[in-house]
Amino acid sequence: MPIWERQLDKQSAIDRSAPNSVECEAISQQLCLRWMRRFALANRVVLSHAPAIWLAELIVGVLEIIASIDFPLHCSFSRATMSDQEATTDDATEQKVETFAFQADTRQLLNVLVNALYPTKDVFLRELVSNASDALDKLRYKSLTQPSVLETNAEMCIRIVPNKADATLAIMDTGVGMTKDELVNNLGRIAYSGTRAFMGALKDGAADMVMAGEFGVGFYSAFLVADRVEVVSKSNDDEQYVWEWSGGESFTIRAWNEETLKRGTKVILHMKRQQCVEYLEPHVIEAMVRKYCEFTAYPIKLCCDEEGMRSVMDCEEWRRDEEVVDGVVLNRMEPLWMRSAEDISSEEYGKFYKWLSCDSEDHMAVKHFSVEGELSFRALLFVPRRPPAAYFARNGRRHNIRLYVKRVLVTEECESLIPDYLNFLIGVVDSEDLPLNLSREAIRESSVVRAIGKHLVRKSIELMQEMAEDAQAYSAFYGNFQRSIKLGVYEDRGHRQKLANLLRYYSSKSGDEMIGLREYVCRMKEGQSDIYCMIGESMASVSDSVFMEGLKKRDVEVLLMVDPMDEYVVNAMTEYLGKSLVCVSRLDLQLPEEKVEAVVAEEEGKTTTQGEWMECVVADFESTCGKMKEILGERVESVRVSSRLTTSPCCVVTSTFGWSANMQRIGKAQALRNPHSLRNNSAKKHLEINANDSIIIGLKKMLSTEGMPNKISRDMLEILYNTALLDSGFVLEEPKTHTNTIHALIRMFLEIPECESVKDAEQVTADSDEAALVQAGDDGGAMGEVG
Repeated sequence: MPIWERQLDKQSAIDRSAPNSVECEAISQQLCLRWMRRFALANRVVLSHAPAIWLAELIVGVLEIIASIDFPLHCSFSRATMSDQEATTDDATEQKVETFAFQADTRQLLNVLVNALYPTKDVFLRELVSNASDALDKLRYKSLTQPSVLETNAEMCIRIVPNKADATLAIMDTGVGMTKDELVNNLGRIAYSGTRAFMGALKDGAADMVMAGEFGVGFYSAFLVADRVEVVSKSNDDEQYVWEWSGGESFTIRAWNEETLKRGTKVILHMKRQQCVEYLEPHVIEAMVRKYCEFTAYPIKLCCDEEGMRSVMDCEEWRRDEEVVDGVVLNRMEPLWMRSAEDISSEEYGKFYKWLSCDSEDHMAVKHFSVEGELSFRALLFVPRRPPAAYFARNGRRHNIRLYVKRVLVTEECESLIPDYLNFLIGVVDSEDLPLNLSREAIRESSVVRAIGKHLVRKSIELMQEMAEDAQAYSAFYGNFQRSIKLGVYEDRGHRQKLANLLRYYSSKSGDEMIGLREYVCRMKEGQSDIYCMIGESMASVSDSVFMEGLKKRDVEVLLMVDPMDEYVVNAMTEYLGKSLVCVSRLDLQLPEEKVEAVVAEEEGKTTTQGEWMECVVADFESTCGKMKEILGERVESVRVSSRLTTSPCCVVTSTFGWSANMQRIGKAQALRNPHSLRNNSAKKHLEINANDSIIIGLKKMLSTEGMPNKISRDMLEILYNTALLDSGFVLEEPKTHTNTIHALIRMFLEIPECESVKDAEQVTADSDEAALVQAGDDGGAMGEVG
């Protein structure tokens, strides 16, 4: 604000605090710094302007500095006009410290707490049933030392009573109940947990007590669906009272004589009629109980009219013949993980798996284990017979492990507990040590979570290793879940070797049976130091690949890989048991030495070995390779004589680093691929020629007799290069050019003029190149060699 717009009101100035010495010093330093900057600017201005302009510049600068000071000007005026007595009074006031209690708008606080804390309204039933279960646990514990507490009512259960006419939902338990003082303390104080206080009061004798209550806010989730809540409670130590609250600043407590509870608590929710009446439907209640409270330790009964109970019973075939007497028990499934594995039959496991997975088929294998010590948890892991639909989909359900804390469901997708490559497993994990967030909807990241995750991964791998002992059963499993194992090899470096033991592949010698990497290593030839693999699109293409010729000749076994994930496996797992994994389509392929070097030539009584002959061939073809590289240009990095080819004239290999031909095919098939990534990752191409092939020998003669390669030799090399690309697994970038070249050569050999098919075209004769080619063929030249 400009200085001339400021008001100097004495009264307001006295009320404002005057600057202390530190503030005055800071303001002075700020003023001096700005003055010096402005003065320096004015000195630069005066060199080219009149002194009047220089003076005006300084005045404007001073005004701007004063106007920009943060401290109000009238505060300084206040310090100048205050008397010594007033200053002394202010100093005394500053030393006086007052303490005030926080005030809160209870209704607004409740709204924020409830609606921001819980992601879905369904959890209200979980919280209220958990509270009822805790009340029954307290009663059970007290009954161990005071059996008389059960005399008023020996039944221990939870009842849910919907009333559509009154739009109310009641959750009743026969637990310990609450006295009047406990109603005030437990329900009238947000974030006060009666269960936590009860557990804290217990001594060493309650080491086996397990209760869900911890934070003291679960009860208030009732206001997700209700606008008014009544709590009727009867304790053995007091009369029956009703606590009532509508979410306002106050609640009421009064004696309750309308309905007598022998013992326990009844929570009555007056539902929001416009939003939450669907929670009064029996099938909705049953679905919520089965999801969140299926394994509650006490029976949960649904009490409504006979039609409603029958509709619930129809949902399960095994409930049809039961008599409806005192409500339908909703939580019939037993938590098998709490029992010993030796006491559970395969039928019980099968029934539990079908309930858990909603699968009509039986499971393939199961792992039941528990961990005790500083970290304690129990788990059940099932392997289904078939993978879930789209179980690698980004937007689909990616994890099937349910997490329970004290037998209460927390979440159905434990991303923090199990890696993506094990997302085909279906199971449950129950722990009392997991740190939960306030809503009990998720777990907090901690060392406990990481420790449980490590145990789950290790036990899952053990389960697959046990399955691998039965070759026939494992073959069925591997056919459905091999990509999960390969993804684990790629992602999980810590368990890579264990997962690699689970891999299975066909080989050039295995026939119809798949072998593991360990079996391959045991069958390696003497002197073989690498594990050879051929990766391609199909079994037919890899088994008859040009890259297999030299290895077949040497009787070396090669693993045949046809799954897209195999490219990632080979790139991630560079070695196995000290043996390097080598793709036979790469440039620097080191073939194993033969036991006896064959005599391939004998000249002037001197025996030439294979290695020496290869050196001579390379030197002999050096000029030919150079001319081929000149014709092909930048399309190839080099042209060289091959040691891997025996029957094919040539092939195209890729350098050690970069994508192979098969990986480029996979990359191009990605709908959302990055074109720059594809171009940058593509490996350099190298053309390898077979010096023993007649086509290469004929082409060598043609290129050696010519000064400059003519069109025919260029076309022949283009055809050879393109066919080599196709044989090597590449895709032609310009297939039309390749077909045009072939058509031109066909017309040339058939002596068909190129324009004969054109109407009214003049009769043409073969050009000089065609005549030369025919003459060369008659004379046994290069084309004769090709034939």
